Amino acid sequence: MFHFPHYQTGTPQSAIRLGDYKLIKYYEGNKTALFDLSNDVRERNNLAVQMPEKAAELEALLDEYLVSVNADLPVANPDYDPAKPSGFPGRARRGADPNVIVPFNTTFDPARLYFPE
Repeated sequence: MFHFPHYQTGTPQSAIRLGDYKLIKYYEGNKTALFDLSNDVRERNNLAVQMPEKAAELEALLDEYLVSVNADLPVANPDYDPAKPSGFPGRARRGADPNVIVPFNTTFDPARLYFPE
C-alpha cells in the first residue's frame, strides 16, 4: 500500500496490492486504475472497467484501511484558480487557510500518469 494525499511528483493518489492485482486511486477526478501484475508488469492495461467487482473490492479495502489509520485525505480547494501561478510549478500551494493545501482539478485525466517505457 502507498498513500500520497498531496502533490509530490504526481497528483494525490493511493494504491493497494492484493495478490496479483494492484489498484491505484486517483483523487483528482475520482478515478481508479486496476492492473493484473502477473500479466501486466508495466501497468499499461487498466482493467477497472472490465473488472468492476475486483476494482470495487480493492477500493473498499483501501478506503477501510485509510480510515482505520486516520489517514489524511486530499480536500478540494474552493479558492484554487488554475489561471493563477502558485509560485511552485507542479506543486501544491497553501491558500489563505493553512489546512487547504491541495489544488484540485476535477477535469484531470489519469491516463497521462502511466509510466513511460
